[in-house]
Amino acid sequence: MSGYVRTGTTFFHDRIADANRFLNGRVKGANSTVKVLVNAFPYKEFGLSGPKPSENLNMTFAWRGLSAHEMDSSMVLIDKTRAGKALEVLKQLILKMRFHLQFSWGDKESFWLAYELAHQEYFFSPWGLSLLESVPNNDLAHPKTMCGSMAHFLPTENDTTASELLYVNGKALLDPFPSGVKNTLKGRRSRMFNINPTLLTPRYRHNDFDVATINSFECMDNLGSVPLPHYFFSNLLRRRFHYFAAKTNTYEALDHCLDESKLAASSNE
Repeated sequence: MSGYVRTGTTFFHDRIADANRFLNGRVKGANSTVKVLVNAFPYKEFGLSGPKPSENLNMTFAWRGLSAHEMDSSMVLIDKTRAGKALEVLKQLILKMRFHLQFSWGDKESFWLAYELAHQEYFFSPWGLSLLESVPNNDLAHPKTMCGSMAHFLPTENDTTASELLYVNGKALLDPFPSGVKNTLKGRRSRMFNINPTLLTPRYRHNDFDVATINSFECMDNLGSVPLPHYFFSNLLRRRFHYFAAKTNTYEALDHCLDESKLAASSNE
């Protein structure tokens, strides 16, 4: 976690989406939304000079006009004791500016942009978004292309450290009707309940991603797949256990501890 130690932040990448919306929207047919935001932000109100696009910003797919999204905000790590003016800028973005300039789906892009606009260093994981195998979508029939829930690797900064799955952002792993009954029945198979995925997209560097390989928004096309680590299955079972306890209001069941050694052994059988 050297990036967090250095900057007090850790952010994770979203899908690269070639669309003229959000960060890549067109304001009056000219500049992209992210460039309008950076140029028009009221820096003086916060005692800031600028705009001063950072190297991080210049490298983003959104700044280069190639993506509507940059950040998956399902996990955000910020040391507030070191945040400085970034928190003031974040408040401005969330409470005011996003209602006048639609630069983000919800507030997700506000976190890293607050640091960018405050001229403070921030850290994105170097690894791109990965996806799990979607069982309802029959991803095993095309194992080089995964279409399931979003996954992120531990944000180490070098290629020599072994890849380690950190977490998965995926309601479809828990809820039998992740988009509601009506929408699930009419929706894409990749968004249906995913009972037993076994594969995920291998770790790769986000900045090396070739946008020419994109065939759809839902999938990571032709990036291959690797087996999910053994610890994923026991953690998923525990998460489902807690989810259904909450859904059924049966919290007494949580008093009975799961034997993780037995769970790990069963997942390897």
